Amino acid sequence: GGPIQFMQHFYGMSFRDSVKHLLDGEEGHEFIQAEHSVREKPEFKVPPLSKNMHRTFAYLIKTRGIDAEVVQHFVGEKKIQETEEHHNVAFCGYDKNGEMKQMHLRSTIPGNRFFQDIDGSDKQFYFRHEGTDNEVYVFEAPIDMLSYISMHKDGWQQHSYAAACGVSDRVLFQMMADNPSIKIVCLCLDNDDGGRKATQRISAKLYAQGVNTEVLVPSRKDWNEDLLYPPTNTESEVNTPCQALRC
Repeated sequence: GGPIQFMQHFYGMSFRDSVKHLLDGEEGHEFIQAEHSVREKPEFKVPPLSKNMHRTFAYLIKTRGIDAEVVQHFVGEKKIQETEEHHNVAFCGYDKNGEMKQMHLRSTIPGNRFFQDIDGSDKQFYFRHEGTDNEVYVFEAPIDMLSYISMHKDGWQQHSYAAACGVSDRVLFQMMADNPSIKIVCLCLDNDDGGRKATQRISAKLYAQGVNTEVLVPSRKDWNEDLLYPPTNTESEVNTPCQALRC
């Protein structure tokens, strides 16, 4: 996408804030008014899906190192699917009524950096798992979420997990609204400047609401790198579930 989509995806900004940040002034305000006069949210339409998922299984399990049982669990819930055209892996999000509201695509070709949301996707309902206890783990990407689960499989289904597909907090607060039993939020964002800033921003919001917040930081850049290239014992000490930093 363009610069506005970039700000929305990587910084979790709204359309209005993205334009203001990029143009900074009256020019941005005028552009917003003109754009909103013709801009409507497109209808969300599920693309044709593949009858088999050979490429998705190969990509997630062999290339990304995700545990096969974890992949099969999400495939069984139709939260991981594969598109017919281009055979991209599709990470799907549903509302509390079981209606698909979002689909995030990623190429299954190793080394290909293609990823995008299907037009009309509702960012509040990104890829997730709803457990039975009071903890939710939040990640930037579905791959990181699946990687973390693969490294901490013992009793994983009792916890809740959500992928923001960026650094927005919309999926987190929607999940908390849908699951009032959630009392502890574990922020598991990337170990880079963007991830650290987002962690501080979201932690401040949660603190203001009196929500117990804990921060887990991957030893490397993200959780998939930790899965593929396991850190040493010293590096992995901070990665025990929900122990790192209490806010």
